[in-house]
Amino acid sequence: MKFAPEYFAPQARAEYDPLFGDPQPAQQQTPEQAELDDAYLLFATQQGKRVLDDLIYRYLAAPVFDSARDAAKGYERNGEANVVRDIIARLERAMRNREART
Repeated sequence: MKFAPEYFAPQARAEYDPLFGDPQPAQQQTPEQAELDDAYLLFATQQGKRVLDDLIYRYLAAPVFDSARDAAKGYERNGEANVVRDIIARLERAMRNREART
């Protein structure tokens, strides 16, 4: 699976868990949070995109719930997918913040 911009679209995160919420807007960030966001830009490199593609393929593109498995496995898979959604959300914010700085 190739790095797909549609995974960055808001509808791709429609099931994003509100418990964790979207990352804070840049104007509300502490310097430490902004520095951490910049670290997520590693996923915008060629190798980072390759890793992100793999995470998307393994955890977002695959079905979360399967009728042949126990429901607990579905909840586990949903949690794994939420981690990838969080990475994507933070990468989006880091890219927006980088564009705003330039």
